[in-house]
Amino acid sequence: MRPTLKDMSFFLRYSVVAIGLALGVTHDALSAQTSVYEWRDASGVISYSQFAPPAGVKNLTVRQIDTKDFTPAQRLAIEAQLLRDDKALADTSRIRERIASADAAVDLALVQLAQAERALKGGREPLPGERLHNAGGGSRLLASFFTRQRQLAEAAQQAREQLTEAYRLRDAIQP
Repeated sequence: MRPTLKDMSFFLRYSVVAIGLALGVTHDALSAQTSVYEWRDASGVISYSQFAPPAGVKNLTVRQIDTKDFTPAQRLAIEAQLLRDDKALADTSRIRERIASADAAVDLALVQLAQAERALKGGREPLPGERLHNAGGGSRLLASFFTRQRQLAEAAQQAREQLTEAYRLRDAIQP
């Protein structure tokens, strides 16, 4: 079946609305003309925007869309899409904030683990007062040395567990 002129007109109007929706035409722009920028980036991806692209873009095409002739239904559809886009943008921002926070927690846990492991490695030598000298020239380590060694090892293990948990929480973030 061959498309009629009416079908083609509907398709053209629908295409203009789809482009307007894709570009996020603002409510104020619905009453005038909107410039649509189209370009292909270095990787071959075609982009559309109502804002001018970065400097140095090649194959730039600018089109003017007359939005004043949109029907009320088209305007409502655009406004509904804008609301969905705003919600999606807010959701994306929240996810980015959660990822940034999780990354900061991982970074902090890495620093704490490095400090704990450095303290464990540096704490292997007895401190003054942790060795008892015998009359025959020998010495033995006191319980305080072993207690300190155990505390340093526990601190390093706790730092490893905190790092593992920070990575787990980071990986659990769902887009």
